[in-house]
Amino acid sequence: METRIILQGTPTRSLVTFADELGKSFNSGRYDSVGIAAAYATVAGIRLLLNRLGPERLARSKWLFGLDDYFTQPSAIELARTLTASEVRVASFTRRGFRFHPKLYWFGAESKAPLPTLMIGSPNLTRHALLQNVEASILCRARSSQEAALLNRRWNAIWSIGRVMTPAELTKYREQFEQHLTVRRSLPPTAEEVESREDEVLRRDSALVDPATATICWIEVGRITGFQAEQLEIKAEQALFFGLPAHGGPDSSVDVTLTDGSVVSVPVKYYGNAMWRFNLPQDIPEVARGLRPGGRRSHYVAVFTRQPASGSILLEFISDTSRRYRQLVSRSQALGTIGSTSARRYGWL
Repeated sequence: METRIILQGTPTRSLVTFADELGKSFNSGRYDSVGIAAAYATVAGIRLLLNRLGPERLARSKWLFGLDDYFTQPSAIELARTLTASEVRVASFTRRGFRFHPKLYWFGAESKAPLPTLMIGSPNLTRHALLQNVEASILCRARSSQEAALLNRRWNAIWSIGRVMTPAELTKYREQFEQHLTVRRSLPPTAEEVESREDEVLRRDSALVDPATATICWIEVGRITGFQAEQLEIKAEQALFFGLPAHGGPDSSVDVTLTDGSVVSVPVKYYGNAMWRFNLPQDIPEVARGLRPGGRRSHYVAVFTRQPASGSILLEFISDTSRRYRQLVSRSQALGTIGSTSARRYGWL
């Protein structure tokens, strides 16, 4: 069996990250299936891992999350459930006086080849653990059918510990998570909380909601330019709310419903500045009247709301001085899902 020790954050290996090592191992092995068991998981951690693996290559995924200590974010569980052909389980042993604390990353394929890889070590499924913390793991790659069977047995032994979480259990866990979060926020700030100064939301483990599972996504119009100033640039990570890939893709369109009930198709195009450009048509009344009167900075905020019954997206424009906008900002700040470009704030909840 091929084995390799991976160190992250040490002076001699400061450029090595687990995120890169996982991506390299997955892509070099022609794998299409993953199994992840982690004591703690965050939305940002899952998004980072998917970015390195390439979600378009995943044919199947299994996710086992620990609930002990209430560090695994409820939205991380929800995000994993939305992935194609995913299975999600949870584990907790607090009532028995100990914790679920493993960290395993298993790579395999739907076909018999290639042989599996299993990484076992200290990094949880969080952005800090996969990029910054001082962590250590051993990567094991099978070189025979016997070794493959051994690695698969080890993974299956962990996987069998988990159980499917019911909707009622997730609701209760969310309530308990929020109670513990309130207590943690009363303590001195951690490194994860200090990093909230960063611009991008998904660069923080403190982000509690993924854009793909959010109900509302908003962004200040600011000083949008081009095509008579109706070109709204959406931050790339916000594109996940609309089902668009965060790291670029072909030209597409997004259908939005206006307040009068009419449906408008908005052409969208990805540009290399980590933005998706929404070319808002003149069918939208605020666009027809002018989002930037006199060419000044716009006072509008674009608010996209997912309708629970139909799944359609309602587009509204509200004032950046309105009470509703202040509420959106406040709720996004509480969830750790507010970010900024060089001149505009955005967020989701």
